[in-house]
Amino acid sequence: MKLNINILVLCMVCSCSISSLFAQSNKEHVTIVGSFQPKLGEFNKINVLPEIENTTFEIGDTSVMRTDTVLTSDIELELISPINLKTEETQDNFTNFVLAGLGTRISPVFIYMHNSKLSKNTSFGLGISHHSSWLNKQEYAPSSFMNSSFGISLDNKLNNYLLKTKVIYKNEMLRHYGFFPDDFPTVNVDVESITQKYQTVGLQSHLQGNTKTSIGFNHEIGVSYQYFHDKFQTDEHSFAVETKGEKSYKWLKNNAKQSISLEAGLQTWFNSDSLKTANNMQLVARPSLKLAGDFYQLKLGFAVVLHSHENSNIHLYPALEGGLFLLDKNLKFYSSLGGDAQRVSFQKLANENPFVSSIVPMHWQQTKIDFKGGVKALVMKNLDLNFGIGYRKTDDEFFFITDSTAPFSNKFLVVYDDVEVVSFVAEAAYRFNRRIDVKAVYHNTRYTTKTLTTAFYRPVNQIQLSGEYAYNETLHFTSSIYYVGERMASTYKSGTETLHSLTPYVDLNIGARYKVNESFNVFVQTNNLLNLHYDRFYHFPVNGVEFYGGITIRF
Repeated sequence: MKLNINILVLCMVCSCSISSLFAQSNKEHVTIVGSFQPKLGEFNKINVLPEIENTTFEIGDTSVMRTDTVLTSDIELELISPINLKTEETQDNFTNFVLAGLGTRISPVFIYMHNSKLSKNTSFGLGISHHSSWLNKQEYAPSSFMNSSFGISLDNKLNNYLLKTKVIYKNEMLRHYGFFPDDFPTVNVDVESITQKYQTVGLQSHLQGNTKTSIGFNHEIGVSYQYFHDKFQTDEHSFAVETKGEKSYKWLKNNAKQSISLEAGLQTWFNSDSLKTANNMQLVARPSLKLAGDFYQLKLGFAVVLHSHENSNIHLYPALEGGLFLLDKNLKFYSSLGGDAQRVSFQKLANENPFVSSIVPMHWQQTKIDFKGGVKALVMKNLDLNFGIGYRKTDDEFFFITDSTAPFSNKFLVVYDDVEVVSFVAEAAYRFNRRIDVKAVYHNTRYTTKTLTTAFYRPVNQIQLSGEYAYNETLHFTSSIYYVGERMASTYKSGTETLHSLTPYVDLNIGARYKVNESFNVFVQTNNLLNLHYDRFYHFPVNGVEFYGGITIRF
């Protein structure tokens, strides 16, 4: 086994560094950090089955993502609470929000959101987004893209219940541009042949009890359906039912909170492509006992997971969490121990790598051990520190390798391997004079693979530095710097593997927002200021520097 270090980019480049660039209020938060696609908030799960697509549609909580730099963090430890600049902006109740912008790569961005009350007990939400780019990368095959989404939500108060119903539709178009047409002088590259299109339809209904007593029975149930489809007739249907119940008690003669909870869920997948069909099912139950006092938190539970494909398998995992508070809660020690079994769905693979082949194996990924622990401290009034470690042992984790059988080697296959992962994260956040916020994050993760040469596309180290400066009540500046270390890619030719080193990179983004009045803002944003055409995947470079400008309107 070969030991490798893996760090995955921290949760979408846009989240921390310029979160207030276009924010008009807590309910009108728009971020532009890059040149790929926007997303409206999608569908929310009850956190029972990890494979259910995040489908919450919250009007006003939307972001334009930069997916050409997005990787996924392997560990999510006890993150520092975000520090947001405080201004004297009034909180007006606008029902409509519009963002319109244009990037220098002929990249229009448009977002419209509406939120209003139809009656005293009913509210309605509507969201529309579009982001596209029409200039191709130099020397590469056509690389334009176009992504659009539409969503509606309806919330109803029904006596002691709240019913939330949501619908979303997404249409995404991209090109498999990862090759040089000049290397194939005798081939006329048909743009349509390298085009991929994804469509997503999501429906969800969620019923939550509205118990207000301190010792009551809190309960909720959700039903969701998703359909994911690509241009090459790969289909995935997913249906889920989830429920949660929690009952509070007063066993102990003190102020400690005690409760017993049960989360349960059933999810099914129906997959088909041009060669095969497959059905999968998962049944989950998570009972737990929770205790919380002035200086501690404790959760004692376990998870029973039954999943089936060709055979049925049942797994039992611990579900333990604990926290100890000292020094008037300025110092916190925390830890957790768990495990899980997850279905690697086609939608999950395509979301992480949109250039994946349409015909790939989809396995069950079993995390046998997942330990996390660390310490979080408020060192002084405005300085937060967090240090965490993690150990994970997972069977059948997925990795991407170049599909050398594709005509232009411009797609990716999926391979699986058993891994052991040791992770470390260090964070610091500091606020100065209520006008300047800075944050630093360091991630380091070591992978030990069982059969693969290395953990492909897993960076060695990652550093994030971000800052925000409020010059005054009308003018805000933001910046972020990301360093991602070396990653390894794999290609095969005649059965022989060749490893390719993807160069470490630095990504610098800066932006500004000017508030004309309560209803009208102007923004500018520069992405990848150093103009580095680093590879997101092998032979798939990101766009260079791009400038965005636009307006936001509330009414």
